[in-house]
Amino acid sequence: MLDHELRLVLNDELHGRPGLPVTAPSRITHLAFTIAEGDADPLTNVKLLCDTLGLKPPGEGALHHSVEIDGGLFKYERHGEFYRVSVTVRDLGTRSEAIACLPLGWVDELPGKRLVAIHTHILAKSATAPSPAALNAHFGHDDLAGSLVSQGGATIWTDFRIGADGYTRMLMQEHGLSPMRLGRVSRRLHEIETYRMMALLAFPLAGQLQRQLWPLERSLAETIIPPSSLEAHQRGLQRYLATGEGTILNRRIEIIALHRSGREFPVELAVAPVRVADHVTFSAFVRDMTERKRLENQLLQAQKLESIGRLAGGVAHDFNNMLTAILGYTELSVEECESNPAALEYLRNVTQAAERATSLT
Repeated sequence: MLDHELRLVLNDELHGRPGLPVTAPSRITHLAFTIAEGDADPLTNVKLLCDTLGLKPPGEGALHHSVEIDGGLFKYERHGEFYRVSVTVRDLGTRSEAIACLPLGWVDELPGKRLVAIHTHILAKSATAPSPAALNAHFGHDDLAGSLVSQGGATIWTDFRIGADGYTRMLMQEHGLSPMRLGRVSRRLHEIETYRMMALLAFPLAGQLQRQLWPLERSLAETIIPPSSLEAHQRGLQRYLATGEGTILNRRIEIIALHRSGREFPVELAVAPVRVADHVTFSAFVRDMTERKRLENQLLQAQKLESIGRLAGGVAHDFNNMLTAILGYTELSVEECESNPAALEYLRNVTQAAERATSLT
């Protein structure tokens, strides 16, 4: 059995890095930086930090490294297009964030561009659940999102906003999670936010490409729609833009399209509108129906021939029945007219004609 060459790499991107336990109450600072070709290696900064504080340095080319630091934990993780740094400390009731345990200015020297920065406060199970007023005081407003996570093992609140200091804030209260589970939950929350922001990096590029593709899409419509149908297509498009209604949208229809060779051919078409910001584009599925129509025509012709055959067979059967009766009565008439030569001649002509008729069926 052969494994895919990227199986371990892709799995380790999310699941192959060791998690760290977290004991409430705690504070965590999580940072993620994008890194591009030409940027310095962040591992150099991590080594410098460890040397400065007398900590165990990371190995050469290490993709992750974690050490205890000033009563807490420091962790570094390198991914393909970004890297992450996090600091976790016990919450001793001070107003300092976890990042304060790092040497002054060390974070500012990190290479790349900061994409995610989160300060997370974790309350112990024994702490009083934050009231709406307490949440308002913590975040500075009441426009918050909150949810139970880990099957009710913790409650998380955030506003997804970037504050004046450049950090997003999260508040969590655990409801009986073990340190390892609490560490996994906090890690997953930070990962979700990191990958959410990484995904959003594609939006500006998608917007630019969409504006470039709009003229091509219009040209494509004019290319595949026959001249005889182009005016009706344009009327339908204008009607949709004005009213939001379209007679062909979100269903399958059969129309005639224009081939690049100039010939017209049948297609099956399904069109669905897609709104992006203030713009509307259309996603279309087109299937060439030429072969299907050819087979349908063949089937129709075969059915017609079958019907004609059945009809002809029925007519021949009925015709033979009538000829049998004619020949039978003619033979009887011959016996009755033996003394009448003229009548016998007529009857022989009738018999010959009937016998020739039987050969036709």
